[in-house]
Amino acid sequence: MDRFIPSKRGEETVPGCFQINFPQTPHIVFYLAKCQRKISLNLPKDPACRGIKLDNAIRKTMLKIGCSGFPVGQNTYFNQLKVVEMTPFFQRLPRISTLERWRREAPKNFEFVVVAPKTITHPLRSSRTSSLHFHRDMNIGHFKDSPEVREILFKTLQAAEILQSRMLLFDIPPTMPPQPEFIGHMQKFFSTIPRKNLLFFWTPPKSWPDSFIERLSKSLQIYPATNPLVRLFKFESPVQYFRLGPQSGSTRIHTFSRAELSSLKHVCQNRMTYVFFNNGPTSFQDALQFRNQANQKF
Repeated sequence: MDRFIPSKRGEETVPGCFQINFPQTPHIVFYLAKCQRKISLNLPKDPACRGIKLDNAIRKTMLKIGCSGFPVGQNTYFNQLKVVEMTPFFQRLPRISTLERWRREAPKNFEFVVVAPKTITHPLRSSRTSSLHFHRDMNIGHFKDSPEVREILFKTLQAAEILQSRMLLFDIPPTMPPQPEFIGHMQKFFSTIPRKNLLFFWTPPKSWPDSFIERLSKSLQIYPATNPLVRLFKFESPVQYFRLGPQSGSTRIHTFSRAELSSLKHVCQNRMTYVFFNNGPTSFQDALQFRNQANQKF
């Protein structure tokens, strides 16, 4: 496994202004209306596709449909769908023997998408992290450059390798403001992480401006995972990653209508797209309904 090679930390050049450095790249400055701070990014040339190659297995199917976790038994799931978003990883990394069993029991062409543990993305004080058993003095969350986070990341990449995963999702706290310190942690994390031909995706908080999300995604070569029925980004990325959760104002349980699935089908056309249903007990049936509506053969 590749080890981390630390890069120079970005420096706060003036109060409220945070510099993220990439060598030999054009310099772009923009403002965040939400936090009234000025963020300065240096963006690499043609960042959306730089260094990213899709293998034949990904290119072979233009649309892959699955669920977040296994809402039904694994055998039933394996017989109906070709991909799953491994949300159990968000809570706790499974044992190596468990990972090897999952890969062995799944069909050869079945794909696992790994969700990074919350101990990488969420602070210890977060209610989503504090439910786990960690010491208060552990330096985890917020993409911090700490021994604890590096160890967790090492095990996550190891899990992705065992499952033969091609994609890794980082679920950002939905209420996280775009603070310079947090952006700096993200820049250092993603500039030093061993990629191993993995595509990285992240869930941008709803309050972050679209222009900032697009620039940050391109500069760090990470791509947003969004609900296209709520928010859709138009910049080019190797793969579209859609997560269909409950609609705004609804409860955790939501059944998608034919009209909603038709709108989803429209934005999936002519692009390599992964669609994951994360809308509660009906997610498996919604995934099957969308597969049939998209006329996709299993």
